[in-house]
Order: sequence, then C-alpha cells, then structure tokens
Amino acid sequence: MTRAEVLDYARERYGTRPDAPWADSPDAVILRHEPGGRWYGLIMSVARGRLRPGAHGAADILNVKCDPLLVDALAGQRGFARAYHMNKTHWLSIVLDEAPDDGQVKWLLDESYRLTDARRAGRK
Repeated sequence: MTRAEVLDYARERYGTRPDAPWADSPDAVILRHEPGGRWYGLIMSVARGRLRPGAHGAADILNVKCDPLLVDALAGQRGFARAYHMNKTHWLSIVLDEAPDDGQVKWLLDESYRLTDARRAGRK
C-alpha cells in the first residue's frame, strides 16, 4: 500500500484531512479524529536502518495504535516494527511497501481509529 492509498482510504472512510504540523518535516502527516484532534495515525518517511539494523534506504511508515498483544505478535514480522518515535507498547509501525496485505493495513488503521475514539471511551 502506498502513502497516497492510505490517505485516500482515511479520507473516504473517516473524512480525515491529513495535518502536516511540522515545518521541518513536511512529509510527516497526522491522521486525526474530528472533532477533538486525537491521533489515530502518523505517516512519515524514515531510514529503514532505524527500523531494522543493516537495512538501507528510506521507507514510508504508518504508525497505528494497537492492543499490546497485537504489537507483540506483529513486531517481528516482515513489514512491521515496534512504533518508530512513539510508545512501543501501544503503537506499531507498518512499513507500507513491505506490508503483506493492503486489507491488513486497512484493518489496523480501522482498529487504531476505534481505539483512539474518545466517544468510545466515554470521554468528550
């Protein structure tokens, strides 16, 4: 799945417009709930070596919130790593050009949306 495909999916499914809040990292975009602004996804480009020692080049990643058991199960598989630059217990990085299945990426993004929905948790 590509960055553009993830952004199209988030727009079509949730009406999300990506937010690029960092002037020094214009390729990093946040997917937020409306209203409230809670993050459910972060897309950015990182050096592959930051995810796997010895890997070369850059990769677009999607960080999503997950159940810690799911993070543990997926983190060692190709296309997945404990979240880069976020809580490594509750967030997972998906290497978009290595993820085995677009449907799985969409399901993980949907799950992240559900887990970060303040209305679901009874918060306003």
